Amino acid sequence: MKRIYKIIISSFLLLPLFSCEKDHGPSIDDHFLNYEIPEVPVTADYLVGMVYNYTVSSYGGNNEVIELFTTPPVLGRYSKITDPVTLEGESMQALDAHLKWMNDAKVDYLILTLRSGSTAYSSYKSDSTYIERILESPYRGNIKIAIQYDFSGLKLGSTAPSEKDQSMLIENKGLVDSYINDYVKFMEPFFKRDSYQRIGNKVLVFLDKAYQLYSADNIALTQNLRDKLLEAGYEIYLAGMQKEWTPPARYEHRLKGAVDAIYHGPYANCPSNDLSRVVMFPTVTDQAWKYAKNMFNGWGIEYIPDISPAWNGNLAKPNAAGNYYNPYIIRNADWFKTFCNVAKLNADGKRMIIVSSWNNWAYDSQMEPSEGYGTTFLDILRTQFKL
Repeated sequence: MKRIYKIIISSFLLLPLFSCEKDHGPSIDDHFLNYEIPEVPVTADYLVGMVYNYTVSSYGGNNEVIELFTTPPVLGRYSKITDPVTLEGESMQALDAHLKWMNDAKVDYLILTLRSGSTAYSSYKSDSTYIERILESPYRGNIKIAIQYDFSGLKLGSTAPSEKDQSMLIENKGLVDSYINDYVKFMEPFFKRDSYQRIGNKVLVFLDKAYQLYSADNIALTQNLRDKLLEAGYEIYLAGMQKEWTPPARYEHRLKGAVDAIYHGPYANCPSNDLSRVVMFPTVTDQAWKYAKNMFNGWGIEYIPDISPAWNGNLAKPNAAGNYYNPYIIRNADWFKTFCNVAKLNADGKRMIIVSSWNNWAYDSQMEPSEGYGTTFLDILRTQFKL
């Protein structure tokens, strides 16, 4: 009997030696989004394009909200980039001051809207006049331009075609020739200039809202365009926009085989009522871009990250002010540095980066200097993407 007791007691004494550690269950350390974005060293210059608006229609919805979130431009409020301003005691137009700052930040080219000359000539004329003034500026330096084609003048609409209704297809509207003419005739005067941005020997064109270019066959439409441009002596590098935060395969039928590169709309524009994308923005965006880039590369298409220093929908919609209704990315230098590194992690072979934008004050996404933060964000842009 004593022997049995000794065995039992010995077993209890030895039990801790063989027992497992207590399992406390999953923790935040296990979450796939719980990691730090590393600082990515610049080993070669990136090609930085800046979205540039000709006009500033709004600085926000009302003064109370504007004063809560933003500070005024260094130049003061202007409505057109041709408005007269004073910088460091020198009189000039707003665009001249902008170009001086952008040269200091080593921006490579401006992304400039051009509307249809075939179907919206007065809008085209307005856009082209601004472009000419930019090209003529004595402060432009080595900054080049690239067109972002706005085909809204074709009036294809925003309702996607269905089996029952295909009236919005560009072929059914009889506008294929107008679409191609916009490149061959109305963009060509800019293509032929040394100041136009090229990728290799190909003219760079951004196709705004490419996911809404409704065609019965987008590949055939683009090949037709390429053939006509080649006859005119140009090859094209076409970058198509995909809507921000959409699954990469959603517009496969519009973009695969039809564009050379894909860029998203501003990712800092987080969906309403989705605070998780704001709180975990760097890693959520990093994972989303990695997934998208991997799919696009599988299609033979490059990816171009698009960054912003902030985004605040409450400025444009003050009646819904509050981060529950409109999640906003508050302006912060460290946050922007991190976003720049997310972009570098996901930049493709051409090392292209888009910045949205220079002067979109309505959403506080501007890079333009203000009385509050000065040139801080331009300085970050230069150090993050240039040697």
